[in-house]
Amino acid sequence: MTISAVRGRSERVAELPVPVIPDGNPDVLRLRQHAERIRSSTVSPEGDHQSWARIAELHAMAYDELALAAEARAEAGRHGRHSPEWVDAIDRAHAAARRAEACHARAAAVSALDDGDPDAAARHNRAAAEAEQLASTSSIWSRASRSA
Repeated sequence: MTISAVRGRSERVAELPVPVIPDGNPDVLRLRQHAERIRSSTVSPEGDHQSWARIAELHAMAYDELALAAEARAEAGRHGRHSPEWVDAIDRAHAAARRAEACHARAAAVSALDDGDPDAAARHNRAAAEAEQLASTSSIWSRASRSA
């Protein structure tokens, strides 16, 4: 390909219309708000990095809990349905899944605080507390087997 051919192709590509994203698009608005916040921020970048690290840590903890839940479910499959071992494994799986849910909700709360939305952060923290409460109580399987 000659240089003039490449130049002609480049000019044709440059003339292609650029897709216009409407100003009302929520993603565009969110990105513009983030850009403005960063531009006007007096917070050091280390503060942002610390909150990102905290969010990543919470998500990692959630995935660890999900792995524990999967292991408990696999263990439950090795026992007879509704046997004491099966009930115990299902309870552990349920609790681990709820703890994972709590970790994800806490990460969302940190993110909401970073975005300057304390109301959303409070909602996420309440959801995390609910999930922790569910994790600490016995599952429906355990209650059903005790009442039988």
